[in-house]
Amino acid sequence: MKKLFFYLPFLLGAGLFFSSCEKQNQPSSVNAVQATPEKNDAVAPCVAVYYQLVVDPSSGLSYMFKTTGSPTTGSPVLTPIIGSYGDNVIREAGTTIPITYVTGIALEPVSGTVSATTSPASSHPNKILRFTIANPSVATHVPMVSTCGLTLNVSDIEYNQTNGRYYAINRGTVATDNRIVRVNPGAPTNIICLAGTVAVTRQLRGLTFGCNGQGYVMQMSGPNGRLWSFNLANGNIGAPSCPYTGVIAPGAPAATFPEMGLHFDCSCSGLFITGNYDPTGGPFLLTDGMPACIGPASYASLNGVIKSTVDYARP
Repeated sequence: MKKLFFYLPFLLGAGLFFSSCEKQNQPSSVNAVQATPEKNDAVAPCVAVYYQLVVDPSSGLSYMFKTTGSPTTGSPVLTPIIGSYGDNVIREAGTTIPITYVTGIALEPVSGTVSATTSPASSHPNKILRFTIANPSVATHVPMVSTCGLTLNVSDIEYNQTNGRYYAINRGTVATDNRIVRVNPGAPTNIICLAGTVAVTRQLRGLTFGCNGQGYVMQMSGPNGRLWSFNLANGNIGAPSCPYTGVIAPGAPAATFPEMGLHFDCSCSGLFITGNYDPTGGPFLLTDGMPACIGPASYASLNGVIKSTVDYARP
């Protein structure tokens, strides 16, 4: 059902858009991540630019947008990426069949290829998708196969532009399944288990990279989040770590672990950007901010300017 994804009027009529882990932790000396303060080289004034994955909670239909703006860098505008069938739905190549419940997107900027992941509940469960960023209607897919026999539930794939590798979260109900993994989209065995695991009390719901390639994940608990750094070699999470500077998922009950998208804006602000997914239909909140343990603390938010955000991708 696409009822959540009709174009809505947006700010001054300027357009229409679709509203869319502690390892049984090793000692801190092993888990420590030597992150440097984040910064970017953008020249003001500038506007944040990123790709956005929106999923309809009712139907699971998955949509691609190119988004400009954020609470700090200017009024957000979501532009649908229109594919071969006249819409921005992610579809199976050679058919008109939608691929439901896509859980993450990552762009390799030189080739313009998007790699994506699907959930166990998808119409195409536990698949790695590939399609050109210009056409989400031509997604090919292969099964996920892990190096360590994981119970697969992969999300939040992201491409590290510093080391040229893909990383993602595999969510699990036991620590051996709950971990950060590497993804090799072109290999027969394409989910690569790193040594570290994450305690199941740490529910990771977003993964991104800073401008220097440092990895970050967001641990969600109700409406709030805690940012962790992670080690690219072994997947262990550790310091610096501190609470995100404001609410991420305003409608989430305290004991839940809501879905959300996490992005670091290297195009403009040098801030983290978040968007939430609420299966009950909202409220939806777009934020940008910086936790105090990583840079000068900041937080800004806009309510009702996005819908059902599952992931972001750096352009």
